[in-house]
Amino acid sequence: MEDVERIVIEPSERSLLTPKRRILIGWMAFSLLTGIVQVALIGVVGPDVSIVLILAETIGFGILILAWCKADSDERGEDLSSGWKFMLVFLGVLTLTAYLFKSRGFARGLLAVGYSLAFILGNFIFDYMIMIVLFLIRMAIFGAPLAMPHPRAR
Repeated sequence: MEDVERIVIEPSERSLLTPKRRILIGWMAFSLLTGIVQVALIGVVGPDVSIVLILAETIGFGILILAWCKADSDERGEDLSSGWKFMLVFLGVLTLTAYLFKSRGFARGLLAVGYSLAFILGNFIFDYMIMIVLFLIRMAIFGAPLAMPHPRAR
């Protein structure tokens, strides 16, 4: 049987705010911020600006996924190639799934994918609950339209 090197984290290194957890907190803050921006701009900007915002949000999440994978690979003492870095930014969750299987093997990779999907889904639900509340507040204060009027209606 082969000797398997185990990474042991010393008790002094165990902290509630590890680099990976800080990145996840940053993910939640970025997600909340983009949700607030979306609610603020409903009915104000046209579809061209909306596409730019969606692209910026997608790349932002890709950069956060890259940061998390970089922190994870550093913790594991592995190197993250430039190809992986590029794919993590532009293909996001798809490449994250491949990275988790590559870095952990099948069984632990499957568990890690489950955790990541639970985090993303929980964050998505929380953000939309906040966005609905903010939208209702906006409607109560400003009476903002649900969508921009059709150009011919003006």
